[in-house]
Amino acid sequence: MSFSRTTWVVCVSLLMLGGCDCAGDTGADAGDGGGDGGPRIDGGPRADTGGGGTCPNGIVEGGETCDDGNEDADDGCAADCTLECGDGRVSGDEACDTAITAGDGACPASCDDGDDCTSDATEGIGCAVTCSHSPITLPAHDDMCCPSGADATSDNDCPGRCGDGLVTGSEACDTTIAAGSVGACPTNCDDGMACTSDGVSGAGTCDAICTNTPITAPAAGDGCCPTGATVGTDGDCPIACGDGVLSAGETCDTAIASGTGSCPSACDDGLACTTDVLSSAGTCNAICTATPITTPTNGDGCCPTGATMATDNDCSGACGDGILQAGENCDTAIAAGMPGRCPATCNDGMACTADTLTGAGTCSAACTSTPITAPANGDGCCPSGATIGTDNDCPRVCGDGVRTAPETCDTAIASGPGSCPTTCSDGMACTSDMLANAGSCTAVCRFTAITTPSNGDGCCPTGATIGNDSDCLARCGDGVTTAPETCDDGNTTAGDGCSATCRAEAASVTAFRMTDLDIRDPHLWANVAGACRDVTNTVTVFFIRVDGVNPLLQTNIRTDGDSPTDGLLDLSIVETFAPLVQTAGSSTMTRVTFPECTTPYTATMCTLPVDADRTATVVATNQGGGATCLGTLPMTTRYTFPVPTAPSGGTCYSAAAGTIMFDLGGIPITLASASIGGRYFGTPATEIRDGLIRGFISYAQAQATIIPEGTTGQAAIDGEPLSSLLRTTSTGGSTPGGCGSSAMASDLDVGPDGTTPGWWFYLNFAAAPPVSYAEL
Repeated sequence: MSFSRTTWVVCVSLLMLGGCDCAGDTGADAGDGGGDGGPRIDGGPRADTGGGGTCPNGIVEGGETCDDGNEDADDGCAADCTLECGDGRVSGDEACDTAITAGDGACPASCDDGDDCTSDATEGIGCAVTCSHSPITLPAHDDMCCPSGADATSDNDCPGRCGDGLVTGSEACDTTIAAGSVGACPTNCDDGMACTSDGVSGAGTCDAICTNTPITAPAAGDGCCPTGATVGTDGDCPIACGDGVLSAGETCDTAIASGTGSCPSACDDGLACTTDVLSSAGTCNAICTATPITTPTNGDGCCPTGATMATDNDCSGACGDGILQAGENCDTAIAAGMPGRCPATCNDGMACTADTLTGAGTCSAACTSTPITAPANGDGCCPSGATIGTDNDCPRVCGDGVRTAPETCDTAIASGPGSCPTTCSDGMACTSDMLANAGSCTAVCRFTAITTPSNGDGCCPTGATIGNDSDCLARCGDGVTTAPETCDDGNTTAGDGCSATCRAEAASVTAFRMTDLDIRDPHLWANVAGACRDVTNTVTVFFIRVDGVNPLLQTNIRTDGDSPTDGLLDLSIVETFAPLVQTAGSSTMTRVTFPECTTPYTATMCTLPVDADRTATVVATNQGGGATCLGTLPMTTRYTFPVPTAPSGGTCYSAAAGTIMFDLGGIPITLASASIGGRYFGTPATEIRDGLIRGFISYAQAQATIIPEGTTGQAAIDGEPLSSLLRTTSTGGSTPGGCGSSAMASDLDVGPDGTTPGWWFYLNFAAAPPVSYAEL
């Protein structure tokens, strides 16, 4: 029997395992060590293998383990006819070597690759063993593989997923299984029992299950009355007597131990005049009834309505029975005026007690009178320690800390407004400073103008000249006419009525004497015949006409009231124009003088003495077209009066006159920052109409201006400072003033500097016709 090379390799492998006769000869040639039954591969002589065979001769014989008929290496049979498989090397066609126990070249003991989705197979034997791994692509149950594209419906080895219509793995249901079918997920878990709380856990998922939890806590409205609950803790529980809850239809509940809703076991309302009865005792309808006792009965402790001690010995005295008994302050049934009558009002007739009625309308009514200790206006009481400053019911006294008329100050005011002066000085050289009534509440500083020339006193009084007072300076243009001057208009310009050498230029001067002069604002106030009155104009006192300041001015302007008469009008004020120019837009020179004018006033002749008062000559500006030439300053007037306004086709004028010092009916007044204006009447003018003088007098100056004795004949005015006639703040305010100050709003203004207190005066005048005028 002949073998191919492959057969030899297989045979040799089996021989090593003890399962093959590699001689391949079962016939007569078997065991023929010297026969030539096997083929020769190379045709050469056979080598002696030591067992009687020749290697290689293609015949396995003697000690050979293989003989492939050649001496090629790495073909499974070595050149010495021994098998190469098992020699610890992978050679030739070997896939592995059985002598290699592990690692590269070791023959696989198992072909399992650990992947359930491959079909593992072993191919070959010996050193030709190999593994193959074919992917599983078809679904098959129980092969541990879920191939691509398969699912649990076609291969039970595939994992289930929620929504695949199967209940698999840990799923409790599947969301795509129709309701009512096995495995459908629950959506309603009502078990039909009121006392369970039904719900779905995991709703909308494949883990959805029903939960039915027993209800143990009372809760109204859930339809369940859990064990131990009552209608008092759970409105779903039935009403029952003894449930500890007072329910509709019950008057009480036997399970309520005490307080509201507890059932009475005995009845006593504590009232003597009721009969108390317990009905339905021991039930939830137990109730006490109290029936009023109306029949008088001795000894039952009750005195029913209408009963008296005469009909029931249980009765006693009562309020309103007309008898004053112990415990009562009075009795409401006792007639007025009788002892024991209850008071309706209380008044002990004392101003400094607060009278109070307590218990009005009862038999406890009583009057209490509490002393008033706190100051309060208008209660008629001036308690101890109070003054008019804290209580207007207190009398006005010097030293009470409040300046009240007729006080000029108060000694208790330490400083500031209302304090009494201890020294006097107005800082003016031409006043004589004197403190009158020192240490009293009528202390006042009097500042009398120095009118008598006196060398070395620092004052050059009005009318003084360098000739009679060394304190005066003499110069032309200083605004004061001193010898040998005949005029002085404050400049050295010729042609303006006063020459450059201070000589009057009579031909160029037009003079208008004022024929009417009225104080318009502020008004003047004084105590006349026991009352505070406006004395600016005519005032009627007890049906008797009393001339005020303005009528006195008119009288002085128009008459000679001196006794004996001196032929001169008592008051003359002249405004001169040098020359008289009326054209709109033009200007002229003007000044105010106080000349001596003869009577009668309708045909007067005026002469300005050298020492007479006069203002500096200033520029008057003319305006037309309806312009207001001189008006009022904001917030400085309280009354209305004419102001100079240009008429249609005419003109008016105004001029800043500086300081004007003049005598108004015996009252010396100095106006600072003064202006004068008027409306021309006629061309050339024959009158000045709607004339207006505006100027400011400070509070200090008004205090220093004393009204001479005999000026008005009124004690409340003569000898007093001008400030006493002018309204300031109300009583107790910062600045004292006229009697009208305590009841009326203030007339007090502020001066051009915006801070100095005082008054802006407004005086209307008329002047006509031009008068004969000369200056000495």
